[in-house]
Amino acid sequence: MFQNYITYIKTTKKYLLNKDVVFKVEHYDDSSIKDLWRFEKQERKNIFVVSVEDEIVTYVLLKKNKIFSFLYFRKGSESTAYFIPYYVKQEF
Repeated sequence: MFQNYITYIKTTKKYLLNKDVVFKVEHYDDSSIKDLWRFEKQERKNIFVVSVEDEIVTYVLLKKNKIFSFLYFRKGSESTAYFIPYYVKQEF
């Protein structure tokens, strides 16, 4: 899934591959960007916003200091967005 996401970025967001691009990573609640997608409140504490020149590139959901998902969707422009979690093998 990660490889597919990288391919997507390479084909649709080529400007991100420029070595001079400066990425900004902010916690969702502390983000300086005004037009953030709305996510469920309980997830917001684990969401980070990745942007370039104040344009959102992606949102990242972390759990236990690991990437849980960076794929998300919403049904309409005004609806709440939801992450699509990756399969995570539980360790006992």
